[in-house]
Amino acid sequence: GAVIKRYAELLKTKKESGELPPLDDGADEIEKEIYSVVEWASDADRMGYAIKDLDGNGVDELALLRDDCTLASLFTMDGETPISLERNGISIIAIHRDGYVNGSYKNEERGENGVFFKKINGMSLEGFEMVHVTDGEEHSYYKSANGERGEIDSAEWNRIYEMMTAVYGDRIKAPTKS
Repeated sequence: GAVIKRYAELLKTKKESGELPPLDDGADEIEKEIYSVVEWASDADRMGYAIKDLDGNGVDELALLRDDCTLASLFTMDGETPISLERNGISIIAIHRDGYVNGSYKNEERGENGVFFKKINGMSLEGFEMVHVTDGEEHSYYKSANGERGEIDSAEWNRIYEMMTAVYGDRIKAPTKS
């Protein structure tokens, strides 16, 4: 309800005026996320959303889509309260029929590129992510799961990436693979 309504209001404003008014200083995290999705839209007419129970728990998830039909944000509900499953700075590339999502992110400040593969579980995403860190000519690779981050070598990075692509094909995209 409220997320879709606000999303539609912001899209209408962007379509009619070509820009959005400044974000209110008191905006909550959900409002900031919705605003960010619409702010970066190049064609408000092509934006959209989808609603589906992705993890089979009886609660629909809401996907806000960019103008190129990729996923911008993913929400679930806790009663009447929307809960963001991933922040907008993360690019969720695909939602799979089995409830898994995969995507990537880039944090230039820390020199990190990451790819993740997680299953929707109620109000959270559970699974693993792989991170490639560059510091000048130095390259480090990590795998994180269950809150633990351990270093892996590039061969392990490539093995996991290839395993993911064997199952999901070209819908899996790593930001950096060497």
